[in-house]
Amino acid sequence: MKSRWGLESNIFPDLILWALFTMYVGIQNKNNWFMVLSGIIFGISTYSYGTSYFFVPVLLALLYISLFVVKKLNIKQCIIHLFTTTIISLPMILFVIVNFFDLDALTLGPITIPKLPTVRFKEITAIGSGVNGNIFGNFINNIKMLFTNDGNILNYTNPYGLFLCNWITIPITIIGIVVSIYKQISFFKSKIDCNLQVTQHLQDTQKNQKTQNFYNVPPKSQNSNCGLVYTIINCFFIASLLLMFMVDGAINRINVIFIPLVFYTAIGIINLGKVWFVPVITYFILFTFMEHYYFTDYQTYISSYMNFGLKEAVVEAYNIVDTSNTHEYGNAEQTNSSNNENLETIKKLYIDNSINQPYILYLLYNEIPTPYYINNVHKSNENEMFQTINSIGNVYFAIPTELDVNNVYIFRNSTLEKYKTLYNNLSEFNIQEYQEFVMLNAN
Repeated sequence: MKSRWGLESNIFPDLILWALFTMYVGIQNKNNWFMVLSGIIFGISTYSYGTSYFFVPVLLALLYISLFVVKKLNIKQCIIHLFTTTIISLPMILFVIVNFFDLDALTLGPITIPKLPTVRFKEITAIGSGVNGNIFGNFINNIKMLFTNDGNILNYTNPYGLFLCNWITIPITIIGIVVSIYKQISFFKSKIDCNLQVTQHLQDTQKNQKTQNFYNVPPKSQNSNCGLVYTIINCFFIASLLLMFMVDGAINRINVIFIPLVFYTAIGIINLGKVWFVPVITYFILFTFMEHYYFTDYQTYISSYMNFGLKEAVVEAYNIVDTSNTHEYGNAEQTNSSNNENLETIKKLYIDNSINQPYILYLLYNEIPTPYYINNVHKSNENEMFQTINSIGNVYFAIPTELDVNNVYIFRNSTLEKYKTLYNNLSEFNIQEYQEFVMLNAN
């Protein structure tokens, strides 16, 4: 899910991890610059995925309260961190407010906060769709997805699943969760006891009583650093669980939960005692089999999902169709090919629309200038969340009912096989194969 698919939302958990790490360093070393850096990364994370609008405030609230109770975070550090996070994320905060409450667009100097016809976070969160009884259904569905899968083959390998081997990983992870909670409770108790001793010492000192010097009072926690780590990760995990009540439908919407789960699995293995090597060896063997499957059978299985060969086909077709007069400079006068009197006479490119949003790949592979796209795009259902892009200039995203030898066509192999009985002039075309796709051009 993170490497092969390259899904953009998977930068979100990485940013959260770095934000928490810099926060830990700032707290441990009493370094406010690291707290500023942590706030900056937290702020940036709000731009990485829609679920961050809920997750980041909840996580910060849990962290501030937990760390303030044990006096690992003081008021100054809290203000610095919160202020930095708010300043960096302010445009996104305003964007959410404007679009959630259907307000007018805002212009703040060089910054524009647009009012969109519809926004994705209303669909993927219970807040956007109305908080009601379905939040418990969301949680149950997400738990089921963690134990099995979400049905998207790009998110898991079958039969290895999300955790390589559930019957090993889940019990070990549960052990790690229990140990981590116990460690945090012990950490909290030791800090509270230590704080009570400090308070009592100060009271006794004020009464001029002979008491043991405060600095000789041994703290009950022998590893404050580990206690802080457990506190941060547990807050991370709790915020992830709360997010599971708010979203549903895909495992990538709760992708932040995997970092604390990996941590808990490692803690579980460490606490297995003398048999710790058993799951390690098992994981190594399973990982070896999974890697073999990943680079062999799995590649064949996902080839259609990953559109193997499409890039080569689109680039080659782009070089064939007449686009030399359409977006050389990118201004309105020279790029408005839709008003070109010769539009009907130039070659057209048709790209199979069974591909998920093929226009994105066309724009990406051929580095189409933004002004050209704006001036020449034709789309339907403009007020819906996922708009249908019908064409961009002389490039059409559709499966035609008949073939014209003056045009170029890109089909998925399965699509051409399905519709080839409709085309009685296939013999007039040169068919070039590009893995999962074919390109048709006149002989």
